[in-house]
Amino acid sequence: MKGTVRCGRWAGIPIGMHWSALVIVALIACLVAVGVLPGLAPGLSAAVYWTAGAAAAVLLMASLLVHELAHAATALRLGMRVRAMTLWLMGGQTELDSEAPDPRTELRIAIAGPVASAAVGGFFAGVTVLAGYAGWPNVIRAGLAWLALVNLVLAVFNLLPAAPMDGGRVLHALLWPHRGDARATAITALAGRMTGAVFLGFGLVLVVGGDLFDGMWLGLIGWFLMASAAGTEADAVRRARFTTVAVRDVMAPADVIAPSWFTVDAFLDQVAASAHRRVFPVVDFTGRPFGVLSLGMLTRKPAAGLRTARVADVCQPLDGAVVLAPGDTLADLVTARRRRGGTAPALIVDDDGTVVGTVGDDDIARAVELILLRCDSGTAEAVRP
Repeated sequence: MKGTVRCGRWAGIPIGMHWSALVIVALIACLVAVGVLPGLAPGLSAAVYWTAGAAAAVLLMASLLVHELAHAATALRLGMRVRAMTLWLMGGQTELDSEAPDPRTELRIAIAGPVASAAVGGFFAGVTVLAGYAGWPNVIRAGLAWLALVNLVLAVFNLLPAAPMDGGRVLHALLWPHRGDARATAITALAGRMTGAVFLGFGLVLVVGGDLFDGMWLGLIGWFLMASAAGTEADAVRRARFTTVAVRDVMAPADVIAPSWFTVDAFLDQVAASAHRRVFPVVDFTGRPFGVLSLGMLTRKPAAGLRTARVADVCQPLDGAVVLAPGDTLADLVTARRRRGGTAPALIVDDDGTVVGTVGDDDIARAVELILLRCDSGTAEAVRP
């Protein structure tokens, strides 16, 4: 997600905060300091309320991170890869490398977040009770009670049976065995659009009635649900089409190669200058695949000594490259690239170990554009060069 600042790692997974999360922290601090604490713990100074409000906002963001950590931990335990966790305007997002392979896995990953939020809410409720026995100040107890309530509400809210909420994924997992993946996605997307419309309608009613803040907030949630549900359905259609397209129909043929023993200078002058492509298979003296090289890789290398370096020293070696068979699907390719950071070119190798093609960003972009055009026209033909 663009505009995200890295805040650390957990189990090797990058954790980030989008700039919009800072807006939410400020809004929550204002809400708690002005609208919640003065009524629950009256008679204190504005500085106390704002300090407690800021602390409550930070603790709520930490609670949202626990929610996302629960998703990630469950996914890792079930053998899936997690790309990143990000806190942003609408809460949190855990990015997986691929979709869940079966309904049971999807259900367990989806339910983990709301269960964690409920547990955090129960924790804050317990601390609130203990704080009462210990005689802590009213403002602290009020902040803890608010955190308990909000986390429990978030647990319930996330279980709404509508995409892209966790409850939508739970509903999808329950429908998947009986209706199939595509039909289950369509149902949860419809539920998401309908739920979003309800939130948006209530928001407009509140705005007309003079409650501008709550009305705009509900309207924003409604708009987010409607847009995300539509996006979820569109992504599902694309993924379904990706599984019908073989990489042999997307790849550029390996009719131009980069000899591993060439210098970069010789490669650029004798190979790349006359080849209308950006990705090249690298082969050794015997003609066997050695790795893959793209012009983009070279632009990211330090300029010092680059032109005299050997291709073998600057390319992506075979053992670290994305390597697929011609019969693998575009969905396999996208998943494999994500595991390499999302931009790695792929080397297509036949059963006998011969390089038959490469796939770069341009090849994938062309395939995706053709798929989208065929989706719009209702055509279900495969992508052909």
